[in-house]
Amino acid sequence: MPHSSLEVANEFLRLAQEEGVQLTQMQLQKLVYLAHGYSLAIEGEPLVEDNVEAWDYGTVFRLLWNALTQYGNAPVPGIIRWGDGSGFIRKGGKEANARLSRTEKAIVEKVWATYGRYPAFKLSALTHDPNGPWKQHYVKGENRVIPNESIREYFRNLIRHANGQKQTSDRGY
Repeated sequence: MPHSSLEVANEFLRLAQEEGVQLTQMQLQKLVYLAHGYSLAIEGEPLVEDNVEAWDYGTVFRLLWNALTQYGNAPVPGIIRWGDGSGFIRKGGKEANARLSRTEKAIVEKVWATYGRYPAFKLSALTHDPNGPWKQHYVKGENRVIPNESIREYFRNLIRHANGQKQTSDRGY
């Protein structure tokens, strides 16, 4: 069952807090996108219920952007809570918590282990792959929805490519 981008972002915020790491809005946007893409590729199901949009700086979940835009490039100071129309308030309100399946949790943890220490600019560069869904759907000045099917195919190809390289290196070639 898909989750709100706010809920999935909180999963990354909790993992970061456990390691004493701070995350910016841009890092959260990209980490949530990567987890969503891998979920589509591996499980065939979306992790996030919100649409992914192609913005000037890459892939964006509008709800997450609305909730965290107040922080600009600064670290997000705490867990995201449900609240007013923005979906975020600092005090009060219930935490945006996801009930992830074991597979979903494993995907989030793998994305964190692989990309969690990447700076925002490096994560952003990953979403700007010339062969990726952002590039296929981006139109300057427009925030277009990127279809999940486009994201799924791209991440399936990433996994195939990674597995092919792994098999080659395992054979010593």
